Amino acid sequence: MRMKFFDFEVFKNWWCVVVSDEEDEYLSSPYNYKFTREEEHKIKSKMRVYSSDMPQYKIDEFKSDIKKGVACGYNIKGYDLMILNGVMMNFTPHQLYVLSELIINKGATANKDIEHMRIATYARRNYQGCEAIQDLMDDSVKGLKDKEAAFGMDIRETTVPFDKEDLTPDDKEQIIYYCKHDVY
Repeated sequence: MRMKFFDFEVFKNWWCVVVSDEEDEYLSSPYNYKFTREEEHKIKSKMRVYSSDMPQYKIDEFKSDIKKGVACGYNIKGYDLMILNGVMMNFTPHQLYVLSELIINKGATANKDIEHMRIATYARRNYQGCEAIQDLMDDSVKGLKDKEAAFGMDIRETTVPFDKEDLTPDDKEQIIYYCKHDVY
């Protein structure tokens, strides 16, 4: 069973997910965290990007894709699997944003609109349809950026504000770049 790494980014009116399969073999020593630039480029060039801009059949391809293998990511139990559940239930980009807001700001349903209260029931429901799940944060007390810093990796976050409503094509490109980095 192959590992499948993924990460979601959710904005007010748009979402994307990047998926990368475990490589058959590596040129460098990935288990010693010594990827070469060539290896990094090779891995990132094979990553698949799905977004809410795509037609439904592409979203369906993603839904089928993520069910195969071991779904892996960093803090996926605390965020990505709940967002994945929303995608599987055909939530709109705005509904996913509300879900994301509820996950990040636990208990933020007070004084919100009816949509927040309706979606709040999904804020703790992880998607269970994968063959297996591995959350890489389970054995860590630090966040992903702490781990990347320890490995000497770039720790920059996306410069696009998460509450920005009208994303430009350049904004989306920057978000995807950041998301690929986190999957890598």
